[in-house]
Amino acid sequence: MTDFKTHTSVVGPAKDGILTFQDRSQIPDSAVLLTDLEVENLQWHAINKLKSTTNMWPFVHGSSVLGVFAGGTGLAFNQIFRKAFRLRHYGRIATALPAVMIPAVTTALCSYSYVGRKILLGEFSCSSCANMRSAAIQSAFGFFQPLLMAPIAAAIIAKQTFSIALPPLVDFRENIVVVRKVLKPYTNTLLGLLLVQIMVGVVVSHKQQISFYQLIDHHRQGNMSDS
Repeated sequence: MTDFKTHTSVVGPAKDGILTFQDRSQIPDSAVLLTDLEVENLQWHAINKLKSTTNMWPFVHGSSVLGVFAGGTGLAFNQIFRKAFRLRHYGRIATALPAVMIPAVTTALCSYSYVGRKILLGEFSCSSCANMRSAAIQSAFGFFQPLLMAPIAAAIIAKQTFSIALPPLVDFRENIVVVRKVLKPYTNTLLGLLLVQIMVGVVVSHKQQISFYQLIDHHRQGNMSDS
């Protein structure tokens, strides 16, 4: 896939509503400078028109897909620590909320805000930049966040139910030892989960970039005017 062309502004001729991405030095006199919000609205207007005939799922469902993968990883961590801390049926919702739901929501929101939306606005100077940022966000919120939240949530419930003897939550070193001991048998699983998060982040970002160029072609054809 070719790299994005760096631009400093977005313009749209008022008569036909064609959206183009250009450097300020190349803006024609007849062009109308648009704000980011206006560009985003025009892009989503085009996506809604094209999603039934063109491959627009990366923008329509991409963030949700990333959130689901993050939630799945959180669910795996939640189960690992619930089993290790012998929680049985205690505090299912209390551990699932921080370990599963919060990573899923934050991943979806951050992936759109810092990757998907910026792709729509044409703000990345290269395709690999978007892919790397997407992979970093997916790893941070889809892997490391639930990895942090799951043992903390499970430990709190374990202390409340006296299911297992654990060091005080403020004893950072001892808790690190406990977490490492719990996760040691799952080393390969952890590596696999991390690689999955990286791969899905890159794939969705790449697909969004392909859809971005399809949108640009649509704008060039002058089909942005309301039917």
